[in-house]
Amino acid sequence: MDSIVGKYLDKASQCVKCGICQPECPTYIATGDESMVARGRLALLEAVAEGDLKFSSGIADRISKCTNCLSCVTNCPRGIDPVKIINAAKGDYFEKNGSDFISKIVFKYLGNNERSLYPLFKLMGMAGNLFYNRIPAEGWLKEFLPFVKNGIKKNLPQFGKRNLKDELPETIKVEKPKMRVVFFTGCMTDFVFQETGQKIISILKANNIETIIPKNLGCCGAPAYYMGDHKTTLKLAQENFRILLQLNPDYIIINCATCGQVLKSVYEILLNVNGDFSDFANKVIDIHKFLLVNKCETEDLQNMVGSDNKGHSATIKQLQKAICSDKKIRVTYHDPCHLKRGLNTYLEPREILKSLPWVDFVEMENPDACCGGAGGFNLKHYDLSLEIGKRKADSIKHTGADVVATGCPACQMQIMDVLNRAGYNRPVLHTVELLNY
Repeated sequence: MDSIVGKYLDKASQCVKCGICQPECPTYIATGDESMVARGRLALLEAVAEGDLKFSSGIADRISKCTNCLSCVTNCPRGIDPVKIINAAKGDYFEKNGSDFISKIVFKYLGNNERSLYPLFKLMGMAGNLFYNRIPAEGWLKEFLPFVKNGIKKNLPQFGKRNLKDELPETIKVEKPKMRVVFFTGCMTDFVFQETGQKIISILKANNIETIIPKNLGCCGAPAYYMGDHKTTLKLAQENFRILLQLNPDYIIINCATCGQVLKSVYEILLNVNGDFSDFANKVIDIHKFLLVNKCETEDLQNMVGSDNKGHSATIKQLQKAICSDKKIRVTYHDPCHLKRGLNTYLEPREILKSLPWVDFVEMENPDACCGGAGGFNLKHYDLSLEIGKRKADSIKHTGADVVATGCPACQMQIMDVLNRAGYNRPVLHTVELLNY
């Protein structure tokens, strides 16, 4: 069979159907459907590759519901990578059949305007303010609203209020720099969670680290890749890879787990680099790990970088007041799938949180269970993402946490939504936002 799926036939057929992938698969836990777990999906794709089944829309729907959480990859005793096979199949199906109307528009725009996503996020923010936030979730108008479940609308942050890159110089210089790094901000930090980016920059500056934030870097390509548009992803990867190689920094710092996973692993699959890709991949590092590996100072930074907090949200300001009152804040931590299983970073966030004298750290049950966010999965399969997210919300509620920390903006947004639905509204912040007080 001359297809991307056919290339993985031998690997898919190595699955012995042992079922070890079942207990941690978020979609199987939520549905109990055998076709929604790795061994079931591989069995379907094996049948497609052998010509026993057509690659129907039903099979495409089942593989599109994989959250790419990587639990099956880490648990498989045969060393099979079901996620790589499933994403190859998504690419095969997309190439032959395309995608839905909205995805086509977004990916076409992404491919042609990889460095100009701000207008798209600005439009999303305007639509939210003018329509989504004003239309009640009850009544006949709710039929026109997306992401409504049980009379509750999706809890959305403010999209596109500003562009982080536009507020900063491309190079943040310091005297006698210890090293030179690129901060790969990612779309969500650029256009939604700018406070996270500002905090990271202040810490790097305080530690005498020269930071480059290239204005011509585009989206990492994750939304397109995980929905099957591998051509758009390749275009983005080629340009980003070229820019990063040219800059040749000591590190490429990420604060979005999925951006890091894409840069380190997906780019290697797509780019077919001549030579050793590990030189590039080894430079990609999550901010948690970077701070500890390089023994960065994270205390008393207000005096080092100034105390201007005019850009801080009400949530951050309330947190500051609580800390100043000498009250210990109970904090729990959610492990993003791509951060723990993809980038092997999970001890570092806990070490950072436990080092804060005003934090009472409490571990939630199953902290590395997928929250159901999974980027575009949350938008395309909203009801299923909420079913997965309910388990995460329950785990958080049982801790009695005042604050939830995590290391991925997509997880941050999903957990905000599911906690709101659970009636347990708590600040959900990137770990670094709890530093610098």
